[in-house]
Amino acid sequence: MKHIAIFCLLLALATAVQGQDYTYTTNNGTITITGYTGRGGEVVVPDTIGGLPVTSIGNKSFDECTNVTSVTVPNTATNIGGCAFKSCTGLKTLTIPSSVTDIGAGAFIGCTSLKSVAIGTNVTHIRYCVFTSCSNLKSLTVPNGVTNIEKNAFSCCFGLESVTIPNKVTSIGDVAFQACPSLSEVHFQGHAPSLGSEVFKGSTNAVIYYLPGTKGWTETFGGRPTKEYSPKE
Repeated sequence: MKHIAIFCLLLALATAVQGQDYTYTTNNGTITITGYTGRGGEVVVPDTIGGLPVTSIGNKSFDECTNVTSVTVPNTATNIGGCAFKSCTGLKTLTIPSSVTDIGAGAFIGCTSLKSVAIGTNVTHIRYCVFTSCSNLKSLTVPNGVTNIEKNAFSCCFGLESVTIPNKVTSIGDVAFQACPSLSEVHFQGHAPSLGSEVFKGSTNAVIYYLPGTKGWTETFGGRPTKEYSPKE
């Protein structure tokens, strides 16, 4: 009877874990979220599960969770996997803390309702197709720690109007801002980075703004006109 009671207790605990709205794996005392099974709405990812810290939002973990409207990533997390939030078409706001240093390729591709993204300062790369087809995203300040923006990073962001790019960015990949017809202001805070091919293809309203004293700028940049601006503007 005692063994049966223990077995039933363990079974109940296992069921309770599933009731926490997440599937996950453990590795060296940390948790990686592998799936979301909740009802959606405003989701605050827990910082611990079973007493262990949540350090990773895994690949495709929220893939096509169309009922999720906002996500807050805990400050225990250090990375967000590839395609983690792919096609979360109901997702409108997203908060990523400074603890996160890496966001995988295609992490938010197809999040067509996404309007607001707060990205922590320790992300160093805007990877391939991270924000592709986020058609309602209007503005974005790239974090100060970013050194490169990979190809297709913001392609087909039809509603994107303005972007601020920090002074550490040294390269922007192919078609990174392709087909962004609403993009009118791209503010660079450092020297002109190297460009891939057709970075601003189809973004025919974009004007490139650069700070006085920075180098590498000509009358056009990536086929778009340039203009010097004051930080107070």
